[in-house]
Amino acid sequence: MLRTGEDGRLKVAIVLMHFNYGGGERMVSLLASHLDLSRFDVRVFCVYGDPQDNVMERAVLDHGVPITYIRKGLGFSLKYLSKTWCELSKFKPDIVHTHLNACMYCAPWVIVHRAKMLHTIHNVPEKEAAGFRRKLMGCLYRIGKAVPVAISERNRELTAQFYGLSPKKVEMVVNPVDLGAFKDDVRIPWENRTYDFINVARFEPQKNQAGLIKAFSRFIRDGHPDSKLAIAGDGSLRLSCEHLARELGIACNIDFLGKRDDIAALMHDSKCFILPSDYEGLPMTILEAMAAGLPVLATSVGGVPDVVEDGVTGLLVPAGDEDALVAAMERIALSDARLESMSREADSIVSSYDCGQVAEGYSALYERHGRQ
Repeated sequence: MLRTGEDGRLKVAIVLMHFNYGGGERMVSLLASHLDLSRFDVRVFCVYGDPQDNVMERAVLDHGVPITYIRKGLGFSLKYLSKTWCELSKFKPDIVHTHLNACMYCAPWVIVHRAKMLHTIHNVPEKEAAGFRRKLMGCLYRIGKAVPVAISERNRELTAQFYGLSPKKVEMVVNPVDLGAFKDDVRIPWENRTYDFINVARFEPQKNQAGLIKAFSRFIRDGHPDSKLAIAGDGSLRLSCEHLARELGIACNIDFLGKRDDIAALMHDSKCFILPSDYEGLPMTILEAMAAGLPVLATSVGGVPDVVEDGVTGLLVPAGDEDALVAAMERIALSDARLESMSREADSIVSSYDCGQVAEGYSALYERHGRQ
């Protein structure tokens, strides 16, 4: 017998590690704040850390979804494994929807209860799961206690290969974007925008901001001395990247903006979004940039080619190819007419990623797997 509430609503626990700034966290915030609460009794659980009091948390709470903070510290902890168990037992969900490392803390509870786990794979699977976690999740997928959810067709193919599953066993729901938040009815003319390029990402090796700064230095020396780059985000490599910019003599050309809540405004004041990652799932920031009408210059990794059509909505280059990245910057800088054309195409492509449609996609999964 299912543990639906007395009102017949399915009970859905959405579990993530924290609401610090990141694509997975933004995805959870958009999903939880757009689910139909007349159909689902939803609660968000944060395994790690304290309330952040940021826009992501506020959106969830304002929608009427409570957040439970388990407050685990650094490192794996049996104590907080037990605490997660207790919190889930109080709520008694029909579906446990996990993100990133949160699956490790929910797996024991799911194994011994009738609830099913849906696990969204936010990155390429070999980067997201290794060692014991790979074995555990692979076992749960094979016995049907957990269902992997890919965020792009490429992500689905890689997940099936990585875990030895049929592609039919891997669900797919794309990442969401709040189109309304990034739409600008009165756009700044291209020639009046402050930044030629904007990058929004964590300062971590995967995102390759060091490679971006080196390529941008060459772009400046090749005839664009007044070009400006904005980098919004924080992380372990921020200080080293700031040092690199000073070392290359281009510190005055780059604004390191840190964590920002006004990403839409920053994008509207930029000409092109740039993301030279070494690997990706389907970056939220690319969808947001396209919703803001920006062409995208990115590496052809993961699910990026699913949304960025080379030469139409932006330009794609091989990961790690600095020469190709510099050449693509040159192509983008050739004319505002090229930017305008790519902007129109980006607007039309991203419409199917609206957060309302994505919430409905997950709702269908909750219904299908929660009422079995």
